[in-house]
Order: sequence, then C-alpha cells, then structure tokens
Amino acid sequence: MKKWIAASAVLLLAGCSDSPSEPRRPNLTGQWAYSATNISGGGVSCDVVGVTLNLTQSGSTFSGSATGGVLTCRAGGESVSVNLTSAVVANGSINGNQVVFDIDTSDWRNTGTLSGNSMSGVVNVRIDMGAPIGVILLSGNFSAVRQ
Repeated sequence: MKKWIAASAVLLLAGCSDSPSEPRRPNLTGQWAYSATNISGGGVSCDVVGVTLNLTQSGSTFSGSATGGVLTCRAGGESVSVNLTSAVVANGSINGNQVVFDIDTSDWRNTGTLSGNSMSGVVNVRIDMGAPIGVILLSGNFSAVRQ
C-alpha cells in the first residue's frame, strides 16, 4: 500500500511540474538568407544566391516574401543569369523540425529540416519551357540561415 501511495504522489508531482507537456514549436518568424545549389535535371543546372526570406509564422503554418537574389542556369555550354524580383512564400508548414514551403508556386517546393537558426533540404523545381522542350523537372539542395 505504501508503494502505491508513493507512486501516486510521484505521478501527481510530475503532472504539476512547470514543464509543458508538448515540446515548444520552433518559430520561423524573421529574416532568412536563402540559397539553392545544384538544381539540375534535363540537361540544365541552376543555382540561386542572395535571396532574403521574410517569414511570419502562425501556429504550424508560415508565409512571407522572397526578395532579391540571382538565378544562374547553365545548359549546353551556355550560362544565363537573371536578377530575381519579389515572390511570395506560400504553403509553409512546420511539424517538429520538418519544414515545407513554396516560393511563388508549388513549382518551387522546398522540403527540409530545421536545426536551430538554419534549415536545409531538397528543392524541387518544375519549369514549363514551352514547345518543343516542354516541362523540365529539376532537383537540388536549399539552405537558409536566420539573419
């Protein structure tokens, strides 16, 4: 009987502790320096540097904007660079340390892992080049560091 009372007291005290029963959800709100490298497929290889993400999180979702940066693509011995303008960050979600978000549309999908003040993972890009080439699917790596 004494063991049962002692065990009950331990359970009651554990239930009254100040620690939350759920782990704290990371907060992505803020400014992030984003880049993507070796985005390749269909004979095309691209890199993105210098993009700033401004994110706002609400619960397990987030959104924001992507501004600045340069997209450089190489194919067939040629290289083309384009200055990027602004885009939206949409469909963002965080579950534990797993993040998913789109830049502009679901044609630029980022899936990765958050670790402290950085996130990294895979970016999948769908580009419709029109006739006669059609749709090209590219895949590479992204990273973002909180500023």
